[in-house]
Amino acid sequence: YTPDIVNDGLEVIVAVRNKVYDLIFLDLYMPKLDGLATANYLLRDWEQRKETFRRPTMIAMTANAMAEDRAKCLRAGMNDYISKPIFMDVLERKIQKWGQLSIANVDIPAQNQQTSTPTIDLTAIDRLTKVSSTLIQRLIPLFINDEAPMLLDRIDRSFQSGDAEAVTTAVHSLKGTSSSLGACKLAQLCQQVESKSNQGDLEGLDRPIEQIKIEYQLVYQQLSELLLPSFN
Repeated sequence: YTPDIVNDGLEVIVAVRNKVYDLIFLDLYMPKLDGLATANYLLRDWEQRKETFRRPTMIAMTANAMAEDRAKCLRAGMNDYISKPIFMDVLERKIQKWGQLSIANVDIPAQNQQTSTPTIDLTAIDRLTKVSSTLIQRLIPLFINDEAPMLLDRIDRSFQSGDAEAVTTAVHSLKGTSSSLGACKLAQLCQQVESKSNQGDLEGLDRPIEQIKIEYQLVYQQLSELLLPSFN
């Protein structure tokens, strides 16, 4: 195996969307998005993507070796658990237990290798740039710093108060702007919530709304990068 190393849970999600992994070691105390939340998100996202190849094995890494911590990891959908400090012989046994053949030797249908929805569809950004070279520089800060945080707060408060109509209005607005800026996955998640809340039904929407919040953090991260001077 050749490992890829990332800094936090959001980067884990980005990495998994862009590359097929066999094993993922998740630190439970990663910044921005912890290991449990990352595992939960990946499992839900994997189910929605309907990939034909199997999902990666997820192994928790934590300094807590108590039985209840192991149980939390397994409930979150992880396959195994490894305690810190990590010793090479223990790590080797986990890889021997859970590892599979190199992905180069696994038969994956070509049409399914790139089926995941990107965080940002850059063709949408290109279209806006052709309208005006400065439009993106105005729209992105307005969206990530003002509009989206306001709408996310409104979605959360409306859901907590049981106001389905207000949830529908807020997710519809967030969906529209997200779509125009190429935030395809975020727009899809908003559509899922809107379809149900529009019928006056908020049952079971806590998880999709949490997914919207997580996806927004990914969108924020990528759109912020597009504001860098190097972006053409």
